[in-house]
Amino acid sequence: MSITSKKISRLEKEAILRAKDAEYKREQAANLFTNSVQDEEEFENDRHRRHSKMRQTRQIQREIDRQVGMIDKFNERRQQELQKKQIPTTTTSTRSYLTSLSSSSSSTASSATDRANRGGGATEKYTTTKHTSGSKLY
Repeated sequence: MSITSKKISRLEKEAILRAKDAEYKREQAANLFTNSVQDEEEFENDRHRRHSKMRQTRQIQREIDRQVGMIDKFNERRQQELQKKQIPTTTTSTRSYLTSLSSSSSSTASSATDRANRGGGATEKYTTTKHTSGSKLY
């Protein structure tokens, strides 16, 4: 009976070890589950915190963009007004430039006619003419 009793005691020990092992695995699984739940809660809390920070950041960014957009619009309006003011100035300066061109061209034309008149005299001065002084030709 000692062989059977040894066999039974060995089987009992194995059963006890299996039970302890199963209990240990159950505890480990429960710990992992609670850790994962706690991790999920921490994750959700972090996610909520990040989301609220991002929401605040986006709101601030929208406000800044709106202010910058308004500043850009004001600058564009100012530039348009300056351009409108410069256009009449440019036309008057163009008119004065054209007037000065026409007056200089008329003075150039009159000086050209003066030169032509003088030039005509000059050409007459250097033309060959027959002068008779005695019977010699020059």
